[in-house]
Amino acid sequence: MAGTRRTHRAASALAALAATFAILWAGPVPATALPADPPFSVSDDITDRAGVLDDPSALQSDLDALQSEGGLQLFVVYVDSFDGQSGAEWVEQTYDESGMGGNDVLLAVAVQDRAYGMWTTGDSGLREADLQRVQSRDVEPALSDDDWDGAVSAAATGLQRQLDDPAEDSGGSSGPMGDGFNPFGSFFSPFFLFALLVFGLPIIGKILRHFLGKRDKVTVPPPIDQQAPVMSTKSTDQLRQEVASALVALDNAIRSSGQELSFAQAQFGEQATRQFTAALESARGRSAEAFRIQQELDVARGAGRLVEAEERARLAQILDLTAAADAELDAQEEEFARLRDLEANVPQFLASLRTRIQEVEERLPVARQELAGLTATHPRQSLTSLHDNIEQAPRLLESAKGFVTTGEQHVDAGERPSAVAAARAAEDALGQADGRIEMIMSARAVLDDAVASLDTAL
Repeated sequence: MAGTRRTHRAASALAALAATFAILWAGPVPATALPADPPFSVSDDITDRAGVLDDPSALQSDLDALQSEGGLQLFVVYVDSFDGQSGAEWVEQTYDESGMGGNDVLLAVAVQDRAYGMWTTGDSGLREADLQRVQSRDVEPALSDDDWDGAVSAAATGLQRQLDDPAEDSGGSSGPMGDGFNPFGSFFSPFFLFALLVFGLPIIGKILRHFLGKRDKVTVPPPIDQQAPVMSTKSTDQLRQEVASALVALDNAIRSSGQELSFAQAQFGEQATRQFTAALESARGRSAEAFRIQQELDVARGAGRLVEAEERARLAQILDLTAAADAELDAQEEEFARLRDLEANVPQFLASLRTRIQEVEERLPVARQELAGLTATHPRQSLTSLHDNIEQAPRLLESAKGFVTTGEQHVDAGERPSAVAAARAAEDALGQADGRIEMIMSARAVLDDAVASLDTAL
């Protein structure tokens, strides 16, 4: 028993150290300097928002060869960060928003997050074991060496190899792949962990991990029948009826939300409604995918080649898509309701913001004193982001004051929607300033905890 507990503790310590190494690899980066890309619609074969590919045009030939010889269309996306999502979540949403399907395969890499994901559907002819083997054998070694161009070529070569010899797998499922799966990989390897333990760098990594607020979790969803066990209690006819109702309801919701967005843009402007616009586009993409699946089911049913188990899985996928789209729209409608409530009380809200700005300003001298104490006892390299924060906080507070003044001017002019937009901008700037000061004030506790964790791991 004691040996088992020691084994678990050691495994936990190694896992914690591995998580910190992702940030150590990137070096000390201020929280505001890490670009984040939410899921978006991909149109080009190769999209390099991170600027890490040396010669995308040379890689295009690998993708063209895969399409002409293997019939697969590989899309590759490089970004800096997955915006707080796991690689699995990000790549699935991007796949859906891009309207991909059929023979499409998407590889997405977040360079700063040290995370990636691959996604396709059963229509591509690939099984889950096929894609997992391509990841572990071809993609991950290149990414671990920061060979960004090589990872693209390796993915294309590995996919073609699996198509040529599908019997060659790593012992995974030999049955058909589910309609949606997301095997997710990280860049960590035993060599990285060894180097991490030898050089003892986790303290800096843990500090930066805390300040950046990034924790990319590895999540691989269970098979569809385990994802939604409630479906097993319903007949196929019931699922068909639910899907029909859900598709109609979603279509109506998208129409209604489109009208709501037009009214909100006229009232508050396009800047204040950008998130709703993005949510509406995402919901439309999910709706299009759901209707596409339904159409494929209708065609297969009419041709007499539809297996019930497959149909139930596809129907469950449609319900998942419609539920996710509805949730996106509902969240934004709640935000519009808050904007309208704020419009009625914007003078009081602006006054409260001035009070809060003054309170945060009063914390600045204390934060500077705390940072000075930390500088005297810790290497400056480990405090890089804190020094950046103490410089940015006053600028953010000045920005918040300016937005409050602008909002008050709009109130005096009778332009309350514009005052609401200014108030929201002030609230956002104030929140960022307060967050940066809080990071400084809590840094000592984080450092002490990091030292204790390192001692335990060693």
